[in-house]
Amino acid sequence: MRSHHRLRRAAHLAAAAALAVGVAAGGATAAGADPLPTEPTLIATGWADSTVTTMGLDGSGTAMLDATGIDGPQDVAVIGDTAYVASFRNGNVVAVPLDGAPAHVVISDLAGPEGIATAGGRLYVADTASGTIFSSLPDGTDRETLAADTVAHTGIAVHDGRLYVANINDGEIISMTTAGDDVTTVASGLDSPRDIAFAGGRLFVTDNTEVTSMNPDGTDPQTIATGIDRATGIVADGDTLFVTADAADQIVTMHLDGSDRRVISTAVDHPVGIAVYTPPNPACGGSLASLCSVFGSLESVG
Repeated sequence: MRSHHRLRRAAHLAAAAALAVGVAAGGATAAGADPLPTEPTLIATGWADSTVTTMGLDGSGTAMLDATGIDGPQDVAVIGDTAYVASFRNGNVVAVPLDGAPAHVVISDLAGPEGIATAGGRLYVADTASGTIFSSLPDGTDRETLAADTVAHTGIAVHDGRLYVANINDGEIISMTTAGDDVTTVASGLDSPRDIAFAGGRLFVTDNTEVTSMNPDGTDPQTIATGIDRATGIVADGDTLFVTADAADQIVTMHLDGSDRRVISTAVDHPVGIAVYTPPNPACGGSLASLCSVFGSLESVG
């Protein structure tokens, strides 16, 4: 056990030294770009003016990211330090670096994408206007079609190796494997389901003016929030939900049971998509990655 304590202390000292070096060097951002956020950050898309906005989890400190290639943004998801935006009107998926570097199109010529999710280093995209769901690498290569029909897929999410899809036309939530197999309807009778998030072992869906919670298999449905003016995007961070109220120009936060509901932002014009960026531990990059890994494993054994 003493050796574990020594290794923990060594890891702390090495991490502190690396952080000091990074601060002295001014960080490792691209030339002309701003530093990446150092705190968890909300990313919201604005339909009316085709914007991508970042802000703190309390709605403070709003800033605009480059939105080149975006026209009519819908959902947004994050891989690493890049947000990926489904751009409905021009049929693009656009990579938007969170340090403010120029955005660039990674997928084009889609019919009209709305839903986008990330898992295992891949993008999952619902091209709503064509009724197609596909996955690809972040640069748009290695595209695999998972579903192709006339269903109006909107929001999508990945949970425990399965893809969950909102079918807005039929008021359903559909589940399938991330390879597109074992298609199952887990919920029906919804009004206009738009987006999906998972937290606390539950599935949350925005449905017109409501937010509904249920088990991943669709059982035990509960309405946790009502009276939201066109609830659209939803994302979870820990035990907190963030919901975009498109028609009210609001971003709303609440607990997983719907309590402590508050408007935290009115800064985005017709907000639709929403995601959370969680920065990595700045002391665990580069040559210290293996040391941090050892440190983490030692923490797990106490």
